[in-house]
Amino acid sequence: MIQALQNDRNESVLRALSDPRWDFRTIPGIARDVHLSEDEVASALADLGDQVRRSDVPDRLGRPVFTLKSRPTPALESLARLRNFLAKSRTKERYERVGRLCMGCDTPEKIRDLLVRHEDAPNWFAEVLVLQRLSHAARH
Repeated sequence: MIQALQNDRNESVLRALSDPRWDFRTIPGIARDVHLSEDEVASALADLGDQVRRSDVPDRLGRPVFTLKSRPTPALESLARLRNFLAKSRTKERYERVGRLCMGCDTPEKIRDLLVRHEDAPNWFAEVLVLQRLSHAARH
């Protein structure tokens, strides 16, 4: 009986996250839509860990937001991640270090391979730098 209730709860939360009107959902928003408590929604999100991801970027009120892992990362989230990264301490030092690593890489593949292996460059940052290198190369 308890398992069936948890399955129903989890399915309701998945349906709320699948709503095409929203890229991301907050726990209070999901709770309101599916008529569950915020604690129940948080528990369901924990149960659905392999299907759900929490964004690195909170909403404008600072609350965590969630989406399905199957959804692509929106461009605005990538830009917000980049902005947050650049705002952190030691950012200039990290950016310069990663930039120096890229010098001499003549193809995007070499840059990507280098950055993906480098501990200071998460995948999203590597992609931004690859695009930056490509646009720079296209202008020259």
